[in-house]
Amino acid sequence: MSTPDLSTARGLAARIGGYCWVEQQFFALFGGWVPSTSDPESKLLLAELGEHAGWRARRWFEALPTAPPGADSLVLPPAGAETVLAAAASAGQDAGDPRGRLVLAAGVLLPALSGAMEKHLASSSTVSTAPVRRLLEIGLFDIGRDRALSAVSGLESAPMTIGADSVSAAIAANNGLFGPG
Repeated sequence: MSTPDLSTARGLAARIGGYCWVEQQFFALFGGWVPSTSDPESKLLLAELGEHAGWRARRWFEALPTAPPGADSLVLPPAGAETVLAAAASAGQDAGDPRGRLVLAAGVLLPALSGAMEKHLASSSTVSTAPVRRLLEIGLFDIGRDRALSAVSGLESAPMTIGADSVSAAIAANNGLFGPG
């Protein structure tokens, strides 16, 4: 999938669908790590991060156009995002330190998403895309809160795992979670 032109309705719908897809994947990924995470605090934080990603995915889905072919047809992975998420899933399975999954979630994946959202917000019109800007602002606030909560839990002292490095490299190779756009 190519990078959408955010100045068009079609491009904006594709980006909103991309946000929805990424958040759905975060919901599944973070929530999927919960049962096999041994540390109780990490388990609770991953569950909360997953629940918040699911909540944000729902907000993005609600913003999609409903005219045919329908909102479901617009929930597609951004360019290169499947590769990044596959690397994250693999790294999460291999994380030795239970906090390694939190490093991946709050230290690598959420910052990549918020970086794309910040870039989008900075380039969007306050008039023609006001509803999308509002969702971006809410999403950025929510992600910022999640990252702050994770930092309070000692995430900053957790070692950067080889897996987190490989996911960071995949994001860099893709020019971000959403590609160069």
